[in-house]
Amino acid sequence: MTAALVPHWIAAGHDVMIGAETLRTRIRSQRGSARTPEAIDCGKAVYLPDFSQVRWDGRSLAEQFEFHAIGSRVVKAFNLCEASVWRSPATYGGHPLKVPFCGEEQAKRMVAPLIEAVGAEPFDIGDLSQARHLEAMAIVMIQALRNGTMPPIRACSSPAATA
Repeated sequence: MTAALVPHWIAAGHDVMIGAETLRTRIRSQRGSARTPEAIDCGKAVYLPDFSQVRWDGRSLAEQFEFHAIGSRVVKAFNLCEASVWRSPATYGGHPLKVPFCGEEQAKRMVAPLIEAVGAEPFDIGDLSQARHLEAMAIVMIQALRNGTMPPIRACSSPAATA
């Protein structure tokens, strides 16, 4: 995921710090004063043998990450698509993909331009508690792809989009 996203962010002029945690990328933008770093969690909290959701005392992976990343503000984003989707600007029906993301307001303002830098459109779904829903949806997508039961993309679009 890092290899797919970071080149877009560097090209857009962002300073990028990559942490050692699996599938978690810490981002700090140079466009402001010295601030608490924002961290993007694009991880998928899924136990693959039975496709169950991994939780920590009722918290999402993103909430657990924020709990342990003292001083950081975590935003959940980029967890619903496989990394190759982000290597070049992804579109559907000639329109940019929408990336649902959630977190603290100031952190989301810093992350929204990073979503735009990969050619996508930010879709704000609320505070970090909403990461629980993004992580559950990722499990549905992974299971459908693994089982070969993913419906054609046109089945997931509105009638206006397929007309």
